[in-house]
Amino acid sequence: MISDIQNLSKNGLTERLEMPMELVRRLSTLTKQRSHSQLEDLNLNYIRDGENARKFPRDTHETPVGWTTSQVAQIPAYSYGPSETLAYLAYEIDASYATIYNVFRQLRNKDQHFRPTSMIDFGSGPGTASWAAREFFDESIQKHQIVETSQAMTDAAQVVMEGFNGFSIRRSLDELRSEVLLNIKYDFIVLNYVLSEITTDFERVKIMSVLWELLSEDGYLVIVDRGSPWGSHQVRSARQFILDSVNSTADFSVQVVAPCPHNEQCPARKGTWCHFVQRSPVVIRPRDGTARRWHNQKGSKFSYAVMKRSPGLCKSETEDSPSKASLARMIRAPLLAKRNVILDLCTPQGIIERRTVTKGTSMREVYRAARKAHWGAEWPNDANTYREEDKS
Repeated sequence: MISDIQNLSKNGLTERLEMPMELVRRLSTLTKQRSHSQLEDLNLNYIRDGENARKFPRDTHETPVGWTTSQVAQIPAYSYGPSETLAYLAYEIDASYATIYNVFRQLRNKDQHFRPTSMIDFGSGPGTASWAAREFFDESIQKHQIVETSQAMTDAAQVVMEGFNGFSIRRSLDELRSEVLLNIKYDFIVLNYVLSEITTDFERVKIMSVLWELLSEDGYLVIVDRGSPWGSHQVRSARQFILDSVNSTADFSVQVVAPCPHNEQCPARKGTWCHFVQRSPVVIRPRDGTARRWHNQKGSKFSYAVMKRSPGLCKSETEDSPSKASLARMIRAPLLAKRNVILDLCTPQGIIERRTVTKGTSMREVYRAARKAHWGAEWPNDANTYREEDKS
């Protein structure tokens, strides 16, 4: 582990991730319906702070993790009509693709043998997550099912996902419930920027309950959402909902694969929230089907959780695999000081620990890796493994 610490302390978040050119070409056939100035107007009205833009609470960093059964709307309902869909295709899909791609890459690094044969892309939009999954699992996925209520988005998905193996569309959660009754299972279920747009906790509970029932043994559930306090709250609440559900049954277990190195309750203190930043390209020519679509880069904040469903009794991560418990997760960017690097780590024990890597008392390669480490990367949990006096 120490010998590979240079790679361990990096996670690709600082790499600018671009969409495949075939996807860009397909998007351009849709965005060319409008002029550049018209698309920019849509961006102002439906994505930025225009009166038609989505509205999210800004004070949820103080809200305890967890959902209620309340049916009272917490946010205004937001529907993707033709204008909203074009605005998303023109200016938002690039950042969404970059974040979900990196999460899938982390999943692949954790489980290189994972080869899903079926996938649900819930709240798929035009199929952003499905395209990212295609880059990693195209040879194995034989059934791509998207669930999307917006007609404009499903129309776009039919263009964007043309040629995908076993492509099908579901329009509601009720259609998925019928598959639960038929005991149909899926190896890979993804919610990409979905939960933060659901209006009530009651609906979120229903969604997660159905999707977890559809997940096969040794299958993965991936949740990605905004890196705002609101988005992070929904991801952490979904994570806790699944863990609480598992604790009430002995039929199967769950392992939180990333970013958390533990199955305990999220240790983030009030006033803080778990999120990361992915570099993505800035769109300047949304109608262009070439690399000229992009210029420069930006940081896109996101939150995520990757969970695996396994047969048998629920175990802690340490009991299930001691080697995995040897890694912690950097939850903030390293703080650099003279001869010191300060790391904020989420540890396998389910606590947040501030640790100092000091030049002279830590191995040289470890100190160098700490100074160049990336926010969101992994780090050895046991400091004794890289202290200079223990090197021999």
